[in-house]
Amino acid sequence: LVDEGEMDHITDSPQVDILILIVTIIAMGYLFCAVAVLCDNFFMPCLLCLQKKLRLSDSIAGATFLAIPAAMPELCTNAIAVARGGTAMYELGLGTMVGSGAYDLCICLGIASLFAVPFVKVRGAGVYRDFLTYLLAVVLLGVFIRDRTVHLYEATCLFMVYVLYVVCLYVLEPRVEGEIDMSEPMIHEKEDPDAVHTCAQKTVYVILKPLHVLFEFIVPRKGLKMAGEWYHHACTFACMLVYIVVITRAMILLIDVVIAPVLEIPHSLAGLTIVAWGANVPNAVNASIAVKLHSGDMAISGAVGSQIINISVGLGLPWMFSNLFKTPIVFLTDGLLVSVYMLGGIIMMFLLLCIVCGMKLSRVITFVMMPIYIGFFSFERSEEH
Repeated sequence: LVDEGEMDHITDSPQVDILILIVTIIAMGYLFCAVAVLCDNFFMPCLLCLQKKLRLSDSIAGATFLAIPAAMPELCTNAIAVARGGTAMYELGLGTMVGSGAYDLCICLGIASLFAVPFVKVRGAGVYRDFLTYLLAVVLLGVFIRDRTVHLYEATCLFMVYVLYVVCLYVLEPRVEGEIDMSEPMIHEKEDPDAVHTCAQKTVYVILKPLHVLFEFIVPRKGLKMAGEWYHHACTFACMLVYIVVITRAMILLIDVVIAPVLEIPHSLAGLTIVAWGANVPNAVNASIAVKLHSGDMAISGAVGSQIINISVGLGLPWMFSNLFKTPIVFLTDGLLVSVYMLGGIIMMFLLLCIVCGMKLSRVITFVMMPIYIGFFSFERSEEH
């Protein structure tokens, strides 16, 4: 991560900067494809095998196995920012978490709801539990940063929110009873090269083929089959967790080192927008796959659960260590406090939409939440100017 004001341009030539920006955007697009291929063909089958073997409900699987990998990029971003120190880095970390939450609810779940044809039902109890826990974490965050300083007891309170959330999940959510379904999880039919007819399909197939070959080689195969033991699934899950974090960190690095300097975007705005966009690619893909499988509970628990982890663990844990071994977290301005309040409003709006829609994910959510995000982005952009 580069410091604020460290570079306004990459080179002395604006033309070269634009060329580098174009190449970077192309590279970003391929990394997006890599995350999509990894999640679609490898991560979700492994997750479903683990869910069946451990007899977990969709909510528990979503809030743990699906949410933790989705939250890792933001957690790594804030951990690095806190380790670097300085108010600009602290604001980058906080901005990433707040921007990630707004993007996740409005865009990731908005895109996923497009696949809910005509709708996908969700359990009301799970929706209330997830959203009210997330709202509690955001309210506490707003209270703690009002004086521009976060102390040890405040960071600890944030961290305890996720602990209580997981305890509630395992206490209130019953495990799946009966015989374990040993059928293989089917995400989609394997693509047949002979069935690729149009020029566009052939182009996409050729572009994505190297990614398929690479992941077939580096992902442990036994963890993708129900016949494997639990440790096969755990090993495969851990490997893909590392791959997702590495790919997402590469995207965030490109944003921070190339895109933000060329477009002259401040770190606080970069955290709220483009860093949050890059970090949430796995969330968008996984939520969409879950909705396609008619598992709305897993989609919501995975998306909202990852944001609970972002606020309580991603912010709380690094801030705890900073207070213990360095100094309290100090912010220079109140700019991000308004963003935190806006995130709280977005959470309540999404919950209200779920209630109005009868606890169903549908395209109504897409058409309402996406314009809200455009308004959020426009406001943040105008505030920076």
